[in-house]
Amino acid sequence: MMRDVWRVAYDRLRDQLFEVDNEAHFHNCMKILTRYTRQYGDSYGLPFACQLPDMDISCVSFQFGFVGQQPGIGYQLLRYGDKENDPEAYDKGVSVIDFWVRTAMTESGLPHMCYNPNIRGFEPYPHYVRMLADGIEAILDAYLYMRGKGIEKPAWLEFCRKTADWLVNVQNEDGSFYRAYHTDGSIRMDSKANTPSVIRFLVLFHLVTGEEKYRTAALRAGEWSYDNVYSNMEYRGGTCDNSDIQDKEAGIYALFGFLALYDLTGGDRWLEGAIGAADYTETWTYAWTFPVRTPWPKHPFNRYSISGQSIITIGGGADVYMAACSYTYYRLYVITGDEHYLDFAEFIHKNTRQSNDVDGSAGYIMPGLGHESGNFIGQTLQSHYHWLPWCTYVEVDPSSRLYDTFGGYEIADAQKLSPDERARRNRIYDSFARGTK
Repeated sequence: MMRDVWRVAYDRLRDQLFEVDNEAHFHNCMKILTRYTRQYGDSYGLPFACQLPDMDISCVSFQFGFVGQQPGIGYQLLRYGDKENDPEAYDKGVSVIDFWVRTAMTESGLPHMCYNPNIRGFEPYPHYVRMLADGIEAILDAYLYMRGKGIEKPAWLEFCRKTADWLVNVQNEDGSFYRAYHTDGSIRMDSKANTPSVIRFLVLFHLVTGEEKYRTAALRAGEWSYDNVYSNMEYRGGTCDNSDIQDKEAGIYALFGFLALYDLTGGDRWLEGAIGAADYTETWTYAWTFPVRTPWPKHPFNRYSISGQSIITIGGGADVYMAACSYTYYRLYVITGDEHYLDFAEFIHKNTRQSNDVDGSAGYIMPGLGHESGNFIGQTLQSHYHWLPWCTYVEVDPSSRLYDTFGGYEIADAQKLSPDERARRNRIYDSFARGTK
């Protein structure tokens, strides 16, 4: 019923596609990340928050994932620097990954989550499984990219191995993981709803190492998630700064996890779970538009629509996090042939950009910048009017994945490939079977 009602409303009300050059937007975003990544003492990273429109730094601390996305940005920088012959981006990206690998691991095998350069140490922050997944996947991606260039980074792989082994060791008998842990590995938050978050990492680490225990852990987590998250539609607690209630990002990470298991096994059960998570998650999106005023003379919503923004959690504001899924929804279209997923993938790949100063005309200090989030249900935007690193990261990451898999920055570019070629490229784990990664 949810799926059918949503699709009827979507087809009737979906806003027109926003006109944006996603290749230019990608490069603008990477310039932002390059400029604001810098050395703080013996650490490398980006500020926690900068005030718009001029990026005045209001707080400096580094989060492993979630709103900070430091290793994820490190990976994107080294990849970009290598592909675009930008030594500054490359060196900064490598330095970010090296910093976390050198300093963040604990005796338990669970990395620290939050570094504060002002105290030159890690803060006593909860070890959220969701945040862990963000950072550790990115370090493994960085390792694989470097290995593809013929550069071995054994310390990066060992860092990932310690985390993967920690996950295997703390996994509950029923296949689940808890929401957050203390540094020594003891339980901090006993909800199990975030279990899907680490599935994709475990699948990829199994493929990298060939070791069966990581595959087994991923499948056990998948079974629990299928029975408890998908079957009960209990997508909860995906945002670390909210309580364990239903939200959008729990659906996103369930989609990532189930699709990774489908990529690994081809099992119909996992495709069913991925489709279910996708259908739930997209309903959090403002597909339609309505007038919203802003209290700031320099803001993209003064000229653009709010369509493409998505509600964060029940009773909360809206942000651009749905941008993180455009590549994944497109992959789901290639697998299923469902034209709705194609339309939605293109919609969020374009319309999420409306909260960005895509061409410099809104008056922000750099084109591509956007705000963290806002609440506009009263038709007047309420916002902290600041930028956090994740805002740019979730637009860069799917664009780079789309380019690496299908050869273009626009979904329309991928559609130019033949159906057989799209399907071939969509088998993203085949390279491991061929031994090319």
